[in-house]
Amino acid sequence: MDLEIRKADSIMDATALLDLDQKTFPKADAFSDPSIWLGLQCFLLWYGKQPIASFALALNRDHRWKIDKRIYTPKSIFIVTTGILPAYQGMKLGRVLKEFQIAYTRLNGFHKIEATARVSNERIITLNKRFGFKEKEIISEFYENPAEDMVVLELKLK
Repeated sequence: MDLEIRKADSIMDATALLDLDQKTFPKADAFSDPSIWLGLQCFLLWYGKQPIASFALALNRDHRWKIDKRIYTPKSIFIVTTGILPAYQGMKLGRVLKEFQIAYTRLNGFHKIEATARVSNERIITLNKRFGFKEKEIISEFYENPAEDMVVLELKLK
């Protein structure tokens, strides 16, 4: 498989990022506004000439900041989203993306990664745990349509 992870331009590639997100996630979980990508480190996984997956990272170098009523600490990365088109799921691409996310975190001097998921998303929870992520907390009824709890996962790097 001819795969390449490329950094996306959150302005120039916003349409491709949004399109992938909407094709990957249920309507209730997909982003609907291309401006969501602004200020994030965005990446696309290319297979030949077609983007087949994307992810976005929020980087926090020096201060505490807040997203969705949660506080994030300095030297941390929050995985805002990771999505693989349904036709390409089950091909171990999630592992490729997770390895890249962890390497990117280390190479850029961050010490912690946080990720979230619906508690029913056993595939991503299991994948994260295989890479050493631990469950940090459960937030009740965070998601809507359908209402569901969110699990917060954390990986501390040495």
